[in-house]
Amino acid sequence: MRVIFLWLISLNLLLHGTQAISFPLRDGWTLTNENKSIEVNDISIPSGVYSDLENSGETESVLFSFNDVNLRWIALENWTYNLEFNMTEIDLEHHFVILTFNGIDTLAEIYLNGKLIGETNNMFIRYRFDVKQILIVGTNQLTVEFQSPVEGAKIIADSLENEIPPKCPPEMYHGECHVNLLRKMQASFAWDWGLAAPSMGLWKNVDLEFYDSILIRDVTYQLIEMNDLNEDAWMLKVFVHLETGTTASEFIGILAVDLTEFKESLVLNFTNVITDDNGEATVEVDMTVLKSSVKLWWPNGYGKQEMYTLRVRWEDERINEVAYFERNFLTSSKTVSIGFRTIEVVQEEMDNGGLSFYFKVNGIPIFMKGSNWIPSHILPEKSYDQGRIKELLSAARDANMNMLRVWGGGVYESDYFYSLADKYGILLWQDFMFACAMYPADEDFLESVRTEVKQNVRRIQYHPSIAIHATNNENEVALRQDWYGTNSRFSEFAQDYRTLYVNTITDEIKKHDLTREVLTSSPSNGDYNADRDKYGISLDPQDPHFGDIHFYIYDHNGWLAKNYHQPRFASEYGFQSFPSGWSEVIGKDDNLTELIDHRQHHPLKSKPISFLVEENLLVKFDSLSWDDKIYLSQLSQAMAIKTETEVYRAGRGSFMNTMGALFWQLNDVWVAPSWSSIEFNGNFKILHHWIKDIFAPQTLITQLGLLNKLNVFAVSDEINTDVKPMTVQMRIYKWNEFESILAESHPFNMTPNAVTLVTEIDVEKYFTDKGLNINENFVLYKLIDDTDKRLVASSPVFPGKFKTLKLIGDPKVKLQITTNRCENGEHRISLDVKIEKPALFISVKFVHDVIKRYRMSKNGFMQFEPIQVLQVNIKNPNCEYKFGVENFKVTTLNQFL
Repeated sequence: MRVIFLWLISLNLLLHGTQAISFPLRDGWTLTNENKSIEVNDISIPSGVYSDLENSGETESVLFSFNDVNLRWIALENWTYNLEFNMTEIDLEHHFVILTFNGIDTLAEIYLNGKLIGETNNMFIRYRFDVKQILIVGTNQLTVEFQSPVEGAKIIADSLENEIPPKCPPEMYHGECHVNLLRKMQASFAWDWGLAAPSMGLWKNVDLEFYDSILIRDVTYQLIEMNDLNEDAWMLKVFVHLETGTTASEFIGILAVDLTEFKESLVLNFTNVITDDNGEATVEVDMTVLKSSVKLWWPNGYGKQEMYTLRVRWEDERINEVAYFERNFLTSSKTVSIGFRTIEVVQEEMDNGGLSFYFKVNGIPIFMKGSNWIPSHILPEKSYDQGRIKELLSAARDANMNMLRVWGGGVYESDYFYSLADKYGILLWQDFMFACAMYPADEDFLESVRTEVKQNVRRIQYHPSIAIHATNNENEVALRQDWYGTNSRFSEFAQDYRTLYVNTITDEIKKHDLTREVLTSSPSNGDYNADRDKYGISLDPQDPHFGDIHFYIYDHNGWLAKNYHQPRFASEYGFQSFPSGWSEVIGKDDNLTELIDHRQHHPLKSKPISFLVEENLLVKFDSLSWDDKIYLSQLSQAMAIKTETEVYRAGRGSFMNTMGALFWQLNDVWVAPSWSSIEFNGNFKILHHWIKDIFAPQTLITQLGLLNKLNVFAVSDEINTDVKPMTVQMRIYKWNEFESILAESHPFNMTPNAVTLVTEIDVEKYFTDKGLNINENFVLYKLIDDTDKRLVASSPVFPGKFKTLKLIGDPKVKLQITTNRCENGEHRISLDVKIEKPALFISVKFVHDVIKRYRMSKNGFMQFEPIQVLQVNIKNPNCEYKFGVENFKVTTLNQFL
């Protein structure tokens, strides 16, 4: 290939024409079942059978009542989507007429005008078909016949000589079997936090693409730091992924690449493009950008998220030979937003014999704070809803998170998701969609996976938010620890593991993304190779001295810091709680206890929740009302996550140097017991209110460890500051008084981007020496910035056990509304929360028959002064409803002590 590079100031050539034409086949679809007893018309895609049947009134929502089981018949039937559309003679004159399915879920046959043009078996793949010779002038008929994924998976399983486990999910999931044999969202057959809704449908757009030359499909890039010039610069290597239909072709033209913010950044690449047998080719264009010309992209909390517009355009050499109105079919363009930043995963030898594992962004070590992301909806066609995605990602950003892990049992997320993560500065740990199972490794399966990886990496690679790739979720540890009874065939599964994840997925990722680390699993030992067997499987993928770990405890008191160990990086950990939105999903004849038990998929059911509550409080969990169970479960979850997260944050710089805490999980797919911090309807659990302070850039950690030793840590994530003079103030109070009975101050210097141990005391000895009773008093620590005397953070300490506390009484909480107004569908209320004595974990719940969505400025908070102000925002469309104090219910822990 002959390539000539020219640097030009003028953009004239770049501005010729528009782009190849894409015509969406969006509206007017019809859905029928196999025996034609159900027909739904006027469907718009993206969509799916569950959504279409609900929207037409044929069924209720699969998320309502016991419908995950009651509507399972939908998943067991075969369904057909049909569309009629018109073509003109001019349409069919174009050299390329390509029918593109961006996402088909999952097993389908596609017919155009009665001719079978293709079969699909991977919902993560874009399928393209050359239909120029099949389309006719006038009315055309497009038919997509879906096979039940449940039946399809069973047929594949029955055809295998040996089973690929797990055969089925646990019985309490109420799920379906063999999902690991399909390239489909793995959670759609049920998970421990989600229902089985085995979907079918056109979950992404269907387009007719018309062009006469080349189509630009994707743009990826690599940043290389250059320090051999007079001024430091970036080498920006741009890879333009081109298509010429579905077969090999040759075209000559100009490929123009520029950063639109810089007039002198245009590069023109005169080239002869020859595509492969699939009609695909990649052309590289290099450009240099002075570092002084751009600002860096930073994660949330560390700086701004500066983005620059990278525009790529193709112009065929024949463009000036045709009429103006024809030129757009000889051109193609694509625009992406990129960020200038470096990211590396540092894995160096540590003094204690392991390897470090932390992210360095723009040369700065950064502690990763965040959560795990599951699909925003169990139905794939709804999982790309921009409103829901924006709500969840903004909630993560506002809670001081800088990383989310896109979990490997869901879907590769939408372009909007990744763009919003760029905008919000949320780094993404990107799993590939393989989770908690063994998988096939035959050549047909591997070839499909190669295409899946190639397409999805190319689609999302340019986003600066993507920090790392992991080829699967928990499959290495499942194999090593014999989760699915694989030991009897270990060598077989180990060889398949290596073939799929190392030789196929890792290899394919590295072909298309030259900038990011690839982990062969999560958890994993990262770069540590000394303990791997001949297949490359670690002897202990959960070794805390290497890589990342997933850590759950259900038989120890999660409220106690001494029950946690420090890893290098905790990419999963969590505790369950009950949500509060049951009134939105319970049927009039449903029993709430039965519904909750049905939706509790934890193998231990709700015993871990009740154990944790009863371990810390003098209550019999089963005898409580559901309102009280919900409150205590959410409080208990928040306490446990706070304790564990603070162990990890305080462990930075220690001998284990913990540098990441991603709790499980951010969001939900239905109203059910789960590990989430945000309920399915968008309301925050107590945990999500707390996590903002837990992940605050500057915070105070008070940690009761072994032998009741109290360590007080000051944490700073700031990177652009000097050492700061700070003071930790300690005040001791009686439980029935607002005035402190003892005070101390501890001045110190806070080091930026580090943890400082401020003080350490033996609690029992200290209280004894002061003549104080541990069970009658609590301690409140405050972090004060000495420069402006600003309160930075506070942290209470309860030296006595909650079961043995004395002097706790009714705080007599009263609410008073001081502001009550509604504008543009947003109702804003200011609540004065008044108490007569210290109150533990005040929870204020908004209660209304119709309106369910609301936001509190804080909740589950401790109040040690007579009055606090609480801001409440309530979604109130058209400002139709009025609200008063009667719409708020208050609960405190005091009433359980």
